[in-house]
Amino acid sequence: MLLDSASFVRQTTAEVLSQAGKRDKPVIEMLLSHLHDRELEVRRAAVEGLGRLGGGQPAIIEALLPLLSDSDVRQAAIEALGNHGREQPLITEALVAYLSDSNFYVRRAVATALGRFAVGKPPVIEALLTLLVDSKSEVRREAALSLGKTGKGQPSVIDALLTRLSDFNAKVRQAAAIALGQVGAEQPAVREALFQLFSDLDASVRRTAGQVLSALPIDHMALGRRIEALLQGHEATANQQLSVDNNIDALLFALQQIVSDV
Repeated sequence: MLLDSASFVRQTTAEVLSQAGKRDKPVIEMLLSHLHDRELEVRRAAVEGLGRLGGGQPAIIEALLPLLSDSDVRQAAIEALGNHGREQPLITEALVAYLSDSNFYVRRAVATALGRFAVGKPPVIEALLTLLVDSKSEVRREAALSLGKTGKGQPSVIDALLTRLSDFNAKVRQAAAIALGQVGAEQPAVREALFQLFSDLDASVRRTAGQVLSALPIDHMALGRRIEALLQGHEATANQQLSVDNNIDALLFALQQIVSDV
């Protein structure tokens, strides 16, 4: 059916074959044969299908890399290569060429793909640090999350993520907090910076700070005392409603998490 004259039939067949999750040679060959179909949706379905198969097979990687030059399927090709890219320097080199792509969806896809690499080697970290200051918040968010997966213990990563805790976009601040919990949990400066997020104006950021702090290997009793002190301070200034609204829900949540862990 991948040879059917109707494009929607070829597209649907490509999708069904890949969703079956089988890396059989006939399946791969059929998907590869439609990477250059005359219809865009068929080509995109074949690219996405090869990405879902994963496995890092050389034949698939070699077929996907040239598609990065096709703006119509570039994003899909990047996402697909991310599923094949563990310990593949060739893929890393190809992806970093699109850090400045005019389409921010492409840059975001690069950030996500690089985060799937098991070890953050210098080219990966450098690329993600570049994307962490991208003009689009969606790209910065994905870069932060990917650095959390690949940049453990690296000072340059920790410093860059600490800076993003003051990003104007709440989702970026939230992502930076999550990432810092993964890469720099043992550092007092990181813990203090996370604690300061209890004063953030966004509820999701405050709650994330509580979740991250309560999961860290720290003195939870000491943290609990600090939280109780802040709560008492809010009681004393209850007429300052903005301050109370900004902090008290996250503080109570964090305290509840700490108590349950003791």
